[in-house]
Amino acid sequence: MPNRENSTKIFISSTAQAALQPLRQKLKTILDASGHKALLFENNFGLWTDNTLRDCLRKVSESEIYLLFISNESGSFTNIDPNVTATYAEYLRALDDQKIIMPFIETHILDMFRQHIKRPLESRISHYKKQFDSDPAYTYDIVKEMVAEEERGTDLYDKLNNSGVHPFQWAFIYDLYSTRWTYSTALANADLACEFIIEALSQILKSLTPYYPVLDQINESIATADRLTYFKESIPHLMQSLRGGKLDTKNLLYVLSMYLKGGNIKHNDSPLDNRVLAQVADCHAICLYEKNGSKLEILEHSDAITPQKEYNVSDSSRLLPKHTIQRMRILSMCSIVKRNSKSI
Repeated sequence: MPNRENSTKIFISSTAQAALQPLRQKLKTILDASGHKALLFENNFGLWTDNTLRDCLRKVSESEIYLLFISNESGSFTNIDPNVTATYAEYLRALDDQKIIMPFIETHILDMFRQHIKRPLESRISHYKKQFDSDPAYTYDIVKEMVAEEERGTDLYDKLNNSGVHPFQWAFIYDLYSTRWTYSTALANADLACEFIIEALSQILKSLTPYYPVLDQINESIATADRLTYFKESIPHLMQSLRGGKLDTKNLLYVLSMYLKGGNIKHNDSPLDNRVLAQVADCHAICLYEKNGSKLEILEHSDAITPQKEYNVSDSSRLLPKHTIQRMRILSMCSIVKRNSKSI
């Protein structure tokens, strides 16, 4: 038996309307038979809690591919945000987690959007941006205004009111259509829709195959680019410490403290043991000492601290390791270490 936990997880997202149930079930059967793991709300993922939305969003995060089907019904709106449906919340999670997102829209609904809804909606959103110098918080708000203000008897009024499409769906489609490629197919025909979806998945796989042999190099390049960006951003701050050819030590220490971030100290190095032994907070202050004979003398410090002016390196009562006191200059990073919720 194949190990399903190692299979590609594909989240199938749509409203629970009856017209889409045959497609959802048939697609799950095909995907599972192909060695993938299809994730469906109505199927048993394991133990559910009393917060099904949170459970669904967690499953979206666990998946690699997010398949979205949009028909005429909006589905239920969330209690957390009355402007967002459960399906839209799943889409937002997939977007945030940078999943492969493949939206499939009922053909006649997408055709109507392109021919009759898209332009007047774009016009209203453009007007909103000019008026408020920002995007609307919710596209759905603009759609509701458009539906309410459209003059009775116009072609658009008749189509909006006779389409049987919930107004939220026009907002959903607009958000998808304006940012990514959308697929059009007859979702009500489960057999034909499944064939089309499998073909689309195959095209995605085909487009990614040239990059698979160089996947390690791509990941390394991404990591290098992140480090380079971090370095580039730090340069202007560090250059401020050089004024008139002289080093502003205090400012240098302040800048360094901005980039010294804390983190977790693990219980051990095992990848199976994620227990946290202690936490090191971000650096908020730095003291710089210089060794002068048998003493460490303060050179400079940053931020609101009152450091000890000097240490006697021959004093065995001081908690300074031998390899530290042998250095000519010592940088002491003052951070707070928390262990078992108590400072140490």
